[in-house]
Amino acid sequence: MEQLQNVVRYRVRLAIRGRLAYLSHLDLLSAMERALRRADLPVRYSEGFNPHMIISWGPAHPVGICGENEYFDLDFINNPPAVWTEKLNAVLPEGLAIIAAREIGLTTPALMAVINRVNYTIGLEDITDEQLEAGIAKFMAVDSHLVQRYSPKGRKEVDIRPAVLSLAHKEGNLTLECRIGDGASPKPQEVAAAVAPEGRILFIERSGLFIEGNKGKILP
Repeated sequence: MEQLQNVVRYRVRLAIRGRLAYLSHLDLLSAMERALRRADLPVRYSEGFNPHMIISWGPAHPVGICGENEYFDLDFINNPPAVWTEKLNAVLPEGLAIIAAREIGLTTPALMAVINRVNYTIGLEDITDEQLEAGIAKFMAVDSHLVQRYSPKGRKEVDIRPAVLSLAHKEGNLTLECRIGDGASPKPQEVAAAVAPEGRILFIERSGLFIEGNKGKILP
């Protein structure tokens, strides 16, 4: 039986920038595990015939979308060096960076269980402010917006409107707040296409992940 008395857990905030935004979620996991091994940190491994690092990620990183507020929880078998985040940043590939880390309790709910709000910033061109404002008003005025999604199982219609909590026009960009983890979660590209069909997407950033609950909206 594994002894847990010395195990410590950290909640880590990660930035994903530039070309690294095009990593798949599995490739991101692999890149982080390789860096942790190179940094020679006392990472905790699972037991059994195929041990793996105990890392618990938040909502999967969408391919092609940058973010300064991605999260994962990381277990150590004992206290890591005080400069462990600097050691890890030194061996991470350019485009990945640890922004912050804090120790949390072993019974803290998992990120996937509690993160239920996400913010996106969508940069657009070839659209006027007036067109964008009109598109936002039109989208928010309806109760339903169906989109087509495709998978190996075939095509299905999904209603993304109930999960869209707010839309705004800020500094020339479209900002989106939506619900995740309960029903169909909208893709920012789907919302942009509905609000600004005349526009062209320049960039998409996942600008925030949050927990909405009895204490209001808080950071993980």
